Amino acid sequence: PASDRALAARRALVDSGLGLALVEYVRHAGSPGNRDAADVPLAAQACRVIGLSSQHNPECSAMYATAAAIPAVCGVLRQWLADADAARGAALAVRELLEDEEQANDVAAEAAAAGATRLLRAAMAAHPEAGDLQRNAGRATQLLEAHGGEPSAAPHEGEPPAQAGSPSGSAGAGAS
Repeated sequence: PASDRALAARRALVDSGLGLALVEYVRHAGSPGNRDAADVPLAAQACRVIGLSSQHNPECSAMYATAAAIPAVCGVLRQWLADADAARGAALAVRELLEDEEQANDVAAEAAAAGATRLLRAAMAAHPEAGDLQRNAGRATQLLEAHGGEPSAAPHEGEPPAQAGSPSGSAGAGAS
């Protein structure tokens, strides 16, 4: 059955180290100063794989948490916010990693430190037509707030300060 194939694929991500390689690629694509647009489509799909493989799979979620996937995914959001596919993949990854109850507190702390709430809200504002992004980013921000609240107001490396009414400010922060 399909569920057996999905489980086998998730197992292979862990056993082969491919999941860790995905996180490293995402980290590269979202690194400050990276302007290579050729990285964006693959980074978007890598974020999507991180999210999908984490669904209902504590082993994959733990692997990604250990590999610091959240700061890497937030880097993609920060660097490539204008790309709807990158934002979709990143929002899915953040949401699914936060959905794992065993990892949620640690992941939420990393996400807050990386400015995830602000980035997710900015992605929602930048892509109002992307229903899946709206749902995943909205749920992720709810989970973040439930596990420790807002990140600090200080901007992160390469990110301009939030201004009232801007996408990275608190306006328009509604849930899905």
